Amino acid sequence: MPMTSAPKRSPQKSQESLKTAVKADIFAVRHSMLGESEQVPFGRLQIDPVRFQVRNLAANTFINKRLQAQQSEDAIDALAEVLATGHTLDPIIVWQEAGSEVLWVVDGHHRMSALRLARTKPDASIWVQRFTGETEADARRFALSLNKRTNVNMTKDEVIQELWVMMLCGEVTGSARSIAATYGVSKSTVGRMKQNVEHIRDELERKARAEEVELTLERIRSEPPIWRELSGWREEEADEPLPHLDPVVMERIAMILANHLTDEAVRHPEELREAVRQFALELRLDWVPGWKESPEDDF
Repeated sequence: MPMTSAPKRSPQKSQESLKTAVKADIFAVRHSMLGESEQVPFGRLQIDPVRFQVRNLAANTFINKRLQAQQSEDAIDALAEVLATGHTLDPIIVWQEAGSEVLWVVDGHHRMSALRLARTKPDASIWVQRFTGETEADARRFALSLNKRTNVNMTKDEVIQELWVMMLCGEVTGSARSIAATYGVSKSTVGRMKQNVEHIRDELERKARAEEVELTLERIRSEPPIWRELSGWREEEADEPLPHLDPVVMERIAMILANHLTDEAVRHPEELREAVRQFALELRLDWVPGWKESPEDDF
């Protein structure tokens, strides 16, 4: 009995089917407080960086500010390229206040930037997942927890800063041990925050009264005191630049290093340290150990 073969599909139809399948293949986040993926008009999505953007570049050390900014730019460009190929983006996490039609973006600010860069129309359908928490504080805590683990990872300083702001806003309670375990911050840091929070809030209240305005949560979030800059803050790997240094020159040098040496520095930190020392030694910089000016040097 002759064997029969399955009907052949044209290469063009196979490619179209594959393209359709890829377009529909989104990666939703599975969490007990997130709903199923759904599509909504792009025009319904709104962002409020003061309330829901948990990243704060100002919280970083000098070089990390540049590195994080560059990573964000790269992420937006990469997402824009995905859209340019006709594919969709993974669901944006949104939260809806009671009685409001607005869907606030809790997580997905890079995706929003890419969609705007692509000139997405207001009536275009966008994949979202709804955060089911009841309060704004719930949404902010969830955003911090999610951002620590996905997309462009937050630096340690950014996590600490956001936790500090939430404590100033009264959105985080519990023992130092439980808070430290939840947010991955050291118990000693949380303890110092607890010691400082009432004093700093009093200072913010005093400044608000002097300016004859009300101290609102929005004001605290829009102009938060930076934890790293508090006099009692110490972190061995985050020393502040010396006051007599030229910040413009320092930033230019830091940008050159960040743009050209980041990958090599991560892979070969000790070699980078020695290479910098050798470079400085050749320039005869007097702060380099082992170099002393002598008449024999000029030959």
